[in-house]
Amino acid sequence: MKKILFINLNKKIGDAVVSTFIFREIKKQYPDTKITVLISNATKQIYEKNKYIDKTISLTDSKKFRRLQLFLYIPYLFLQHFDLAVNIELYIKKYMIYFIKLLRVKKVILSDKRRFDLIKCTPLIWDYNDSLGHITQVYIKLLNILGIKDISTKYNVTIPQHYLNKIKDFINKNNLTGKKILLINPEGAETERNITNKNLNILVNEIKKNSNYKIIILSYKNDYLQNFNNNTYIFKTKDIMDTIAIVYFSDLIITVDTSVVHIADCFDKQMIVLYNNRENDTNKYYKYNIIVWGSKSNKTITMKPDIGKNINDIPIDSIIKNLKIF
Repeated sequence: MKKILFINLNKKIGDAVVSTFIFREIKKQYPDTKITVLISNATKQIYEKNKYIDKTISLTDSKKFRRLQLFLYIPYLFLQHFDLAVNIELYIKKYMIYFIKLLRVKKVILSDKRRFDLIKCTPLIWDYNDSLGHITQVYIKLLNILGIKDISTKYNVTIPQHYLNKIKDFINKNNLTGKKILLINPEGAETERNITNKNLNILVNEIKKNSNYKIIILSYKNDYLQNFNNNTYIFKTKDIMDTIAIVYFSDLIITVDTSVVHIADCFDKQMIVLYNNRENDTNKYYKYNIIVWGSKSNKTITMKPDIGKNINDIPIDSIIKNLKIF
């Protein structure tokens, strides 16, 4: 295989992080293979800094313009003469099949079983169920199809130096150098995954009573700049690299279900992850979410409330009890 095109238009950053080992393992086996990824702009920073990817093509996150932008790339991509095109999303729009056909790729690996009859392909069959296991097992199957064995599933992200310097400055400015840092990420991609302000206040106060950690709270969309005062600091992230860099410098993370889970796994961080309990959900994505997309690290403690309840129903004293394990 001289040239491979990967297609992943999923906008979820955590999903992108989990996929990073695929490219490293291909390059280990086939170092001369050229890898191009076609991605969403939302995940651009994860992929474009990956040293195992030769070229990234990012498309707008706007559904209105994405299809037009996609088809404008056809002449360029056609002239690349790819040996293989790989779609690693569970679901793919029908128009993407016609897009792939127009590229005249020699071989196609497809993961959306609804589309197998639309194009000649090698099926990468998977679905959300209790026997699937972690999503990395699906990617191992993909690499096996490519003749790759002895696979490491450790994720890898590259942090640009100026982001590391930014966090170092933040740490020095707040006199945190040499101190144990506990990072709290209270916000998820969906509001229902967030820790409420009330519970966040209680959690912070209990951590202060029961540990010597210096607490940093990540802030994205919501305003968590409240009077947490002593030993508590707010870090407002501007983009995902800010988040990755501050996770890198933290000793312990308490987070809701979001990309921070996978980022922390990159750096083998100790972590407590708080989940909603949706074991009875009819939507298989939510029902098996912890199994398929959870942390795979033995340094992670996963916590969830009773069935049907959300993370704010997890007792604070239980979180503190697990905190003391570290």
